[in-house]
Amino acid sequence: IEEIDGLLVAAKSAADQQRAATDKVEKLVRKVQERIVSELKEFDYNYFTKNRFSVAKVQDDLRKYKGEYPDSNSHAEALKRLGEGAPSTVPEVVPPSNSVVRELTGLAELLAETPTRVAIKTLEGKTAAQSWVEQGRHLHEELDHCLFCAGEISGDRRDQLARHFDESWLQIRSNARQLVAAVTDDKQALLAWLAALPATTSLASELQLVYEEAVERAQVEVGDHVAALTAIEMVLNEKIADPSATPDPPEWSVLSTTPTTTVLAQAVTKNNDQARRHAEVTEERKQTVLDHLVGSQSEAFRDLEEQAKGLATKSRTAN
Repeated sequence: IEEIDGLLVAAKSAADQQRAATDKVEKLVRKVQERIVSELKEFDYNYFTKNRFSVAKVQDDLRKYKGEYPDSNSHAEALKRLGEGAPSTVPEVVPPSNSVVRELTGLAELLAETPTRVAIKTLEGKTAAQSWVEQGRHLHEELDHCLFCAGEISGDRRDQLARHFDESWLQIRSNARQLVAAVTDDKQALLAWLAALPATTSLASELQLVYEEAVERAQVEVGDHVAALTAIEMVLNEKIADPSATPDPPEWSVLSTTPTTTVLAQAVTKNNDQARRHAEVTEERKQTVLDHLVGSQSEAFRDLEEQAKGLATKSRTAN
């Protein structure tokens, strides 16, 4: 009799524990079901319903889920991105032009070159005076007297001026003007390239941080290029003003490389890929949320279910 009483007590205790474990299983399943519907229904109203994700289906999914699952950070990130609209496509980023470098190979030689004319000593090294006299030559081509001092303009004086401003003088100036025009065009093109980069806010939000950092790097590199080009412009303008001047060439080795565009281009490519694959990317993010909700609870569910089964067996055996 004592043994029978002991078995009856054991059977009742096991049955009570089984009911408690079964309640926990049901509560866990319903909790997962509620989260699936509440978190995902707004993104697909007709799909994420309690009819489609019934208690039986959620149980089966929890029971079958094995292996790794998205962590809470991935889950939160996916939900955040699901709340955003589709990104817009933006222009692809291509490296800026760097064609002026080929022309700069002769910069030092051009700056060192001097005219082969017979110079008028009173004008040597006097840029303002030379510019004034050179312009005056054109004003007085058909005149015998100076417009400013009314003095006679002799043939000898015209010859002196012609020898001072000879063909070599004009050729050096012409070469300097051509090069400074190329340098200025390159600088303007570089600044236009930087200004034309897609705005950070036009990219998908998860790409904005790395893109913004790349833009900042590009701004620094473009600034270094522009500074070097500006320094070259200054010495070339000095040479244009006085072809007999020999200013030292500035440091321009930074121009041998173009601003880095790899990260910029990759971010834009990913953004445009997301824009084209928005529906597919959205499905991937919904699956990430679903996998986290199910996967994170699957082990706990199986443990509780095994516990309930073991208690049921124990109760049946005692009975």
